[in-house]
Amino acid sequence: QLIPLPKLEQKTYSATEIGEVFGITANKVGRIANKHNLKTSEYGEYRRDKSRSSSKEVDTWVYFDTVIPEFKKILGKAAM
Repeated sequence: QLIPLPKLEQKTYSATEIGEVFGITANKVGRIANKHNLKTSEYGEYRRDKSRSSSKEVDTWVYFDTVIPEFKKILGKAAM
């Protein structure tokens, strides 16, 4: 028997997608998020995902729309 997928209540973004909006790398997005305590339930959540480099499943942080204004403030840039 199959378990239904959870309903997505809001759009989520990967660190790569956030980085593309602001012209920075995904690594830098993660460093900024850690430095400014943006990895909270208000701004995103952990999801299970397949690792790009192996067949393992890993926990990956995904961001909600609510984090974009915070990155704008921190980076001092308007989103494109």
